[in-house]
Amino acid sequence: MRALQISAYGNPSEVLRIAEIPETGAPGAGEVLIEIELAPLNKHDLLFMRGYFGGPVVPTVVGNEGYGHVAAVGPNVKNVKVGDRVLAPNLSLTWRERLLAPAKALFPLPGGDRLQLAQLASNPPTAALILSEYTDLKPGDWIVQNGANSGVGRSLIAIAKKRGFRTINLVRRRELIDEIKQAGGDIVLEDDPASVAEAAQAVGKGAVRLAVDSVGGSATATLIQLLSDRGVLDREPGFRRPSPAIQTRRISSAAGRTTTLLPSPHRPDPSREAPSSDRTVCRPDEQPIALPVNQGRCRVERSNSPPQYFFTASTKI
Repeated sequence: MRALQISAYGNPSEVLRIAEIPETGAPGAGEVLIEIELAPLNKHDLLFMRGYFGGPVVPTVVGNEGYGHVAAVGPNVKNVKVGDRVLAPNLSLTWRERLLAPAKALFPLPGGDRLQLAQLASNPPTAALILSEYTDLKPGDWIVQNGANSGVGRSLIAIAKKRGFRTINLVRRRELIDEIKQAGGDIVLEDDPASVAEAAQAVGKGAVRLAVDSVGGSATATLIQLLSDRGVLDREPGFRRPSPAIQTRRISSAAGRTTTLLPSPHRPDPSREAPSSDRTVCRPDEQPIALPVNQGRCRVERSNSPPQYFFTASTKI
């Protein structure tokens, strides 16, 4: 069967190749054969190909996420059946036509737009957890984020709107402003210190409870200026460090406000109180994410800019 694999860790444009690899064979007990239909391309995939996370011996197939249908099931599989649409387990090297997966990691997806459903393994759950796990947001509260055109940023806009939150969205290219407005952003501005006054005027007496930083550096200071007192600054991992002046866990600004700094949206601060049971700590098949997507009430708009964010096993490999 065909697959995309790397011959060495390095620049993806240089090491990624189409290859013929052996067929997987029939599924064993507790296993499922998945025919991959779509595989999202995310920053994680590019970092994996560069060797940032270690990884298997090369040459190796790559791909973190995948969407497809169950083509065959092994003995003792009861939770999915042939024909069910499923998400491949994360980190299962999905850029191939078929793969075997443990059935216990799978669940049948609802019907709906497969381009939307294919995103459910990573960006929408990350955005949903950012909105649930770090501060108690209430309808009408504001969230400010930079890198708003990213996959997580677009997901955050869609999920925040469904939950009744409002978003201030900062982008580093002016031509993205209209695109992010069309994706549902309430306020969309160029990521520049000069935008702080404009955003603050638009928010008025509203409360900016959460800031999401996926850029770092001087851009972090812009987010802090927009946070309300006792607001939370949430940092994406893997980006440039904030300036040394804002390395502390709690920050007091010149205006007398206090900001809580969290290190990563994927690893909640262990010193904080554990999340209550009604918060969205869930698999993406549960109603807070998958059902709204299925019903068309929560749509994540994809980028209009290259590269394409999906490979299709049937036509692109």
